[in-house]
Amino acid sequence: MQQAAKIIKDEKYFFAFCKTNTQVKNFECNIYHSDWENKKGLIIYTIEANRFLRGMVRLLTASMLQVGRKKITIDEFVCLFKSGDKCGFSIPSVGLFLTRVNFHSELV
Repeated sequence: MQQAAKIIKDEKYFFAFCKTNTQVKNFECNIYHSDWENKKGLIIYTIEANRFLRGMVRLLTASMLQVGRKKITIDEFVCLFKSGDKCGFSIPSVGLFLTRVNFHSELV
C-alpha cells in the first residue's frame, strides 16, 4: 500500500477516482503528501493536495486496500490512472477526517 501511496504523488489525472455524474470538467490534482502509517495498531492513510474530487479519497483508499489485500497488483493500480474507466472500488466514509484546510495568503 505504501508503494501505491507513493505512485499517487507522481500522478496528476484522477478521473478514475472521481464519482460518476460529476459536473467537474477538470480532473487534474497535485498531490503533495500520500502516506500510510501504523499508529498504535491503527493503519492510517494521510493525503494532502491542492484539491480533491468528489469521492476521490475514498476511491483512492479503497484501491490501495485492494493492492494491500493482493486483489489487484501495483501494475493494475497504475493502469487505473490511464485507463479512462472508473476504478470501481470505494469504502464507507466512516473514519474519514478532514483535519485542515489551507488557503494561499493572497486569497484570504
